[in-house]
Amino acid sequence: MKNRRALFSAITSLTMLAVAVIAACSSDDKSTFPPGDKPDSAVGDTGPGFFTDAKGNEEKDANVMCKPALPTTFKPTFKAVDHQDACDFQQLTDYYAHCLANDASGNAKLKSTECSDWRTAATNSTCSHCIETEDNSGPVQVYNERLYYTLNSAGCIAIKQKAGAVGSCAEKYDTAASCRREACKTCLEQEGAQFQDFIDCEAATIAARGDCLDYQNTSVEVCGTSGYKDAGSSNSAVDCFGKDKTESQGDVFVRVEKVFCGKP
Repeated sequence: MKNRRALFSAITSLTMLAVAVIAACSSDDKSTFPPGDKPDSAVGDTGPGFFTDAKGNEEKDANVMCKPALPTTFKPTFKAVDHQDACDFQQLTDYYAHCLANDASGNAKLKSTECSDWRTAATNSTCSHCIETEDNSGPVQVYNERLYYTLNSAGCIAIKQKAGAVGSCAEKYDTAASCRREACKTCLEQEGAQFQDFIDCEAATIAARGDCLDYQNTSVEVCGTSGYKDAGSSNSAVDCFGKDKTESQGDVFVRVEKVFCGKP
């Protein structure tokens, strides 16, 4: 498969919920994180983790049909968790390097033996089970049999704001993100799919008359009044997002992992 770069681009003018995302690219063996990527601002929370033989973005497959289709059974649920002193800083960076950084083909290592070995090592067991939980309430959420992953920004908000109940910013943020994912979750299963197909599909869910637009608007309203992006606010959740465009994907993920799982 050709090496490629899958950039998560800004997908709507509703930039109130900007998150630092998330570029998948090949990484130098000497680097802990993918080098020099500048995350774009977007309203999604999905990182690529694109472990498939999809074609590169320069080889768009016209046969891929990636239109939103929100299941009629969609029922948003959100589980807020408490911080755990489970990982030292080296473990946080090592998890990213062994599981989320890209292999030589440009895919995240989610399904690799390297990742599995790190996660199952006795010395990493407590940390690994905090970062990746069976119910996807940890900082890194994996989907479609480890086909792709997301950053649990909503859970991070809940920890930072100490508020995860129904009606909170965290719950509304999660509902909007869950709606986008559910409506587009079959995109990446198609032969020839590209990560950009998934991004475009998510964008369509919050366009005019999109299935997730009401959830998105509610999220923008509730989170905008909670002080979640105000660094000086007692409710600040700025650590849950990219701070500026110079940060790498790895920097953002490790910081959010620390919010959930980092030792003092």
